[in-house]
This record gives sequence, C-alpha cells and structure tokens, in this order.
Amino acid sequence: MPIGRDIDPSPVVSGALPRQANCFIPRTETGPGALDARPLGQWLVLAPLSPTPPGSRVDGTGKTQLAAHLARNWWRGSRGGLLAWVTATSRDSLVSGYALAAEQAGTAAAHDPETSAARFLSWLGRTSRPWLVVLDGLAVSPDLDGLWPDGASGRVLVTAVDDTLAAGAGNREVFPVGTYTSREALAYLTARLSADPEQRLGAADLAHELGGDPLAMAHAGAAIACTEMTCRDYHEMFARRRDQITDATGARPPARAVTLRLSLECADGACPGGAPQLCLALAALLGSDGIPAVIF
Repeated sequence: MPIGRDIDPSPVVSGALPRQANCFIPRTETGPGALDARPLGQWLVLAPLSPTPPGSRVDGTGKTQLAAHLARNWWRGSRGGLLAWVTATSRDSLVSGYALAAEQAGTAAAHDPETSAARFLSWLGRTSRPWLVVLDGLAVSPDLDGLWPDGASGRVLVTAVDDTLAAGAGNREVFPVGTYTSREALAYLTARLSADPEQRLGAADLAHELGGDPLAMAHAGAAIACTEMTCRDYHEMFARRRDQITDATGARPPARAVTLRLSLECADGACPGGAPQLCLALAALLGSDGIPAVIF
C-alpha cells in the first residue's frame, strides 16, 4: 500500500496507554487544557517545574497520567483519528513504537523497524487524517534525531524528564506539571477515601502539609485507605516521622520521602517478612514501564 493513502477512516489506537490511576484528578486548575484547543502541528511538552537540581529527575508529578487523559479525550472526538502512544525512553523504543503504529495505520509494511518507522513518519507528514503521537518518558533528546513527528494535520504530546528536551521540535510549548492546587489535592483525598467518609477528617490540613505533591498524596491516600486511620491520624504520624528524620540527618526531608517510608511500614505491617520491600526493589530494578503483574 503506498504511503500517504488514508485507507481506513476508523479510529486507531497504537501502543499501550497506561491504565487510569485510581481516583485520577483531571487537573482542571493545573493542567494544559484540551488538545483540541491547541493549533495543529504543535508539540506540547509536559515537563517538571523548573529549575530542578543538576543531574536530578523529578518524577511522580503525574505527567504520564495527564498525557493519557488528554490523549483519550482527543481520540474520542477525533472522528477517525490515529492515536499512537510511543515509549520514548530510548531510540529503540521509539523505532519499535513507530513501526507498530505504521502497521496499525495500514501504511506500507517493511521488513525492518527502521524502514517502517521512516515510512510512518513520512505518512504523518502527508496525510490529511487527524493524528496524535504521544512520546512518553523522553529522556535524551538526541535519541530523536531523524525521528521527529511532523505534519499539518497532527499534534505531538510529550512527557519529558527535563524541560530542555524536544528542543529540535519547531512549534513547541513547554507546560510545567507540578503540584496540585489545594482544591485538587482535597478532591483527590475525598475521592480516594470515598469508601469511609469518616477517614476524610483532617483532609484539608493533610493536603496542605504534603504541599499538594501528587506522589506524596498517593502514598498517603493508599496508606489511609488500607487502615482505619483518618487523615488527622496520618497527619500526626507524618509529622512525627518527619521530625525523626530531620533530627537524624540534619535536613528536613521532602514530603514524598516521609510518605514513602510510612507506606513501607504500613505494607510491612500488613505482610510481615520483608516481601513488600523485596517487591519494591524488584520494581525499581525492572523500571515502571509495563511490568506484568504475574511477576509479583
């Protein structure tokens, strides 16, 4: 089939979009808004708040979940659009993702992934069909040399570990994704603790104490939901443990460091013997991109 022909008007999704997180907050106050409201041909880069310490990575602010939410909403209203979700952690993953998208889009097949990827990118540049390419987890910009999606009828959405990445893109907007607002944080805890409304006692104070950090909020919400604690009980436990760490190290730890420690203690209490920490070590070794549940 020749490149450039739109052979199938049906909506197509290529790649594995992450499952929506429990009690996901759409971030109406801290998100970039709908993709349809942005111009065609634009790159939207979801990146950490700047500045970040040199050599550091700021993860856990919900960039991937936000990108998946935006992508699903775009696809539902795309009228025959192509959505390609591509892991962008390495050049190999990019090429593999493009090759799969080429197959799903019905562009000309090739015997090797590099050729398929090149044909897919050429098709993006020529088709009139609406498309969205999501590059998730972009870490090293040179990996995209020769692999920049471009075309007048499409958009590119990127989650990046650094706001300087994707600098080679033409029409590029960097949108910083940081903490929740107080209303978003409270909405998250309210939804997370819906099974027992009494556990929400002190939710606003806890959200403020955690600074709206999405990762810390997720740790706290899970720990509370799995116990009989209220937000006020957790808040008091958090303050004690933070003071202990501060006294021992001489430095005040970030909220997520304290909530992670409390989550590990909670998991160890529910499953004695060290299995939770072994599972955490295994997950850290394998990485967060699609670990089969059967492994655990």
